[in-house]
Amino acid sequence: MSDPSTQSTLRFRDISPQGVNLKVWDDLVDQCPDAWFMHTSAFHRYIAAATGEPFENASFVVENEGRPIALAPLAFGPLKLDGYEALEAGYYGGPLPWPCFLPGADKNGEMELAAFAEAERRAISCGAKRIRYMLSPPQPGEDDILRFARVVSKRHYLDTSYPSHWMALDHDAESGVRSRYKRYVKKFSKDFDLRVSRGGRLGDDLEQAYFDLHVKDSGGMFRSRESYTEMANMAREGLGFFVSAHSRDSGGAVGVLVVLVHKNHAYDASVAVDPAYQDAFVSHLLKWQAIRTLSEDGAKSYELGRWANKADWNWTPGQKNFGISFFKQGWSRDGVKSVLVAEKFFDRDALNHYCAGLARTAADYFEC
Repeated sequence: MSDPSTQSTLRFRDISPQGVNLKVWDDLVDQCPDAWFMHTSAFHRYIAAATGEPFENASFVVENEGRPIALAPLAFGPLKLDGYEALEAGYYGGPLPWPCFLPGADKNGEMELAAFAEAERRAISCGAKRIRYMLSPPQPGEDDILRFARVVSKRHYLDTSYPSHWMALDHDAESGVRSRYKRYVKKFSKDFDLRVSRGGRLGDDLEQAYFDLHVKDSGGMFRSRESYTEMANMAREGLGFFVSAHSRDSGGAVGVLVVLVHKNHAYDASVAVDPAYQDAFVSHLLKWQAIRTLSEDGAKSYELGRWANKADWNWTPGQKNFGISFFKQGWSRDGVKSVLVAEKFFDRDALNHYCAGLARTAADYFEC
């Protein structure tokens, strides 16, 4: 049961990462140990640009006795479920970052539960049909599972967590890389110049090259041009870097890897390679340079993304997913991080459409 005296001192104040509120937002992210790159104001701007319309910010600060103690990023975007379209609380089709708290500010978890209740109230008020949250701090903590389980149980969420490829970065990080990858790097590195760009060294020309390569590699433009600028701005503002591979024959960029870094922990954010150079193992060269740069910078870990190890009710990976995961495992080997995801529906019709989609996917997988 919640403590009434605690509840009476809590206030929820709207916040947007701009103007006078920008410093409040960024200070909380810096001071909360469970806040990572996805909590930053720069990433929020990227999400807004990537989502486009109907993106709506509803983030808030949790205040206790007049003092800001937590940041709860909250935004709304389109929910599309096989012909059914509505609104959901999420970050560009993915989960929201978990509310982050100052050290010692929430000793019994009651304030966190209150923050979730407020987020759900705002979501329902705005007509959202689903809400999702992700607990993925830069450095996993001993109480993460208990904290996650408390919210899932008390607020009636479902657990849709997944494993992610992850590698510790130390003086011996390169020794664990798959031997074949090292041979590729040695063989093909002579054909390309590898460059690391960040801060003021990341120019408009590289940003444009990243955009052009991403459109070519993915087969189309699926998010706004502005979102590529916001991604580049994160590296310009000290939240990561671009690794680019340039052909020594033409001089042009043929591959770009975006790595986001916050609090000395890195995340593999985006990659694009000219399809004409796939056989030159450009992706391997980019990753090798990224690991070297992170190690030189003193980064502690590098998360590479979801591990496609098996099918479950939430995800049935295909051969392409298995291939990508095999590539990532060549760098991280058996290193895995648990990304804790909680999901909740507010509307039965939306839930029925979601479950119908799961049933069709499962039927295809079962071949029945």
